[in-house]
Amino acid sequence: MARCHNCGRETLRTQDWACQWCGYPLMSPAFGKIDKTYRQIKEEKLCQTEVEAEAEAEIETDIPSEKEMMAAVAIVEELVQEVTEEEPVPQTEAEPTSDELTQPEAEVKEEPIEEKVEPEIEAVIEEEVKDELKQEPEATIEEPEAVAVDEYQTVSDMEVEVEEATEEEQKPSAEMEAEPEAEPEPEPETELGVPDEEIDVVEIFQAYDSDDAAADARFGDKLIRVTGTLSLIDVKDVNDKHYVRLTSSEDEITQSLKCLFDKEHGPMLCKLEKGQVVTVQGRYNGSIIAMRMLDCNLVC
Repeated sequence: MARCHNCGRETLRTQDWACQWCGYPLMSPAFGKIDKTYRQIKEEKLCQTEVEAEAEAEIETDIPSEKEMMAAVAIVEELVQEVTEEEPVPQTEAEPTSDELTQPEAEVKEEPIEEKVEPEIEAVIEEEVKDELKQEPEATIEEPEAVAVDEYQTVSDMEVEVEEATEEEQKPSAEMEAEPEAEPEPEPETELGVPDEEIDVVEIFQAYDSDDAAADARFGDKLIRVTGTLSLIDVKDVNDKHYVRLTSSEDEITQSLKCLFDKEHGPMLCKLEKGQVVTVQGRYNGSIIAMRMLDCNLVC
């Protein structure tokens, strides 16, 4: 079998006279023919890789990580400890000692009994107390000092000043309650940079379907902002890069745009759900075989 002059692999010639591996034009009749076009072969490979990636992602998500296993073991240990702490310990009654057995019952503490005073004696005591009170001089009750007229002229003036003071104390708290909470300021556009183009992910697929070279020239190494549906979310602590795939719909797997994020975006990506419509901004660096964006940021 003849080899391709571009990729050096043994290849067959497609119906549109191209290498089945790299698409390089093969005009020599020495190459064997294959009854497919180069575009059909690329779509079949892309579909196969997407299905394999989806299967690998599902297998990996089913296997619990080491952290999850350690967390589960810790929870089980806490539950066992709580159960053992809640079980009541049977208390055995203390057996009486020999001293307590020999101690006579007569030594029980006797409560003091109130002595009852006969009514005749109470009457005599009351008369003696009254005679003593009559003999004592009446205590002089000191009147409180009068408030200076200069400070408070009338009682009504005092009440007005007290009300004004309480109103002034209540004003700051009322103003603080009435003040609305400050809304968080939107992130400035300069942090993400102004994109060269804002499009839907379907427009990228259509551009490559119509003309590969023109699509590469249009999107290659450009800062673009793309909106699409999440079909796959890959966030793992062991990887330095996380990625998501944008498609035209949740069930579409033949065409997708891979968006690579730095590890610091992991907590934000974990909040996303499959089938959610999001907008991602990044620098396009791909082709029809591997559509992808680097250094991505989640816009909304």
